[in-house]
Amino acid sequence: MLSNRPASITGTVKGSTDAVVILRRWPDTHPLLEGNEPFSYMAPLEPGGTFEFRGLAPGEYRIRAATPPLLDDAPVEGEKIVLGEAETKTVELKLTDPSR
Repeated sequence: MLSNRPASITGTVKGSTDAVVILRRWPDTHPLLEGNEPFSYMAPLEPGGTFEFRGLAPGEYRIRAATPPLLDDAPVEGEKIVLGEAETKTVELKLTDPSR
């Protein structure tokens, strides 16, 4: 859904200073992208373990934090977030368990 009132997600990651936060639109394909490629975003952690995604379309997303060796694994199992127009949600993420 296109909107002139974008949403945002802010938060922190506990247990890491080098993680990357991965946000993926759900379902994990977008009909407007060629070949139904995944529609995802990545954000490195700021000092203090914080992150932010701005300018998001309203809708459902999955979010997770991972260290760089896990970035090749598609983040479909992350925490569910549903955003409305102009909504800001704040989340606290735990680092994805590398043994899974």
